[in-house]
Amino acid sequence: MVRETPGHVRGLLLIGHNPGMQHLTLTLAHESSGEPLAQVREKYPTSGIALFDVEVEWSALLPGRARLTEFAVPRGTKP
Repeated sequence: MVRETPGHVRGLLLIGHNPGMQHLTLTLAHESSGEPLAQVREKYPTSGIALFDVEVEWSALLPGRARLTEFAVPRGTKP
């Protein structure tokens, strides 16, 4: 679905359930994503939000090609 997004779309919001969201995040994230990637590997709690920087067209997005810039979790929930 992500790769079918038209090239003129600059931002994309995906909403889903686990384990799908954690799996998608781990699949897309480049290994250089640092602490946010470490948090996602540990746990992807309910209402977690993964923010990526994608520098290719959606149609060219492949595993490991997006930089995970932030991983936010609701207050009071540990990642």
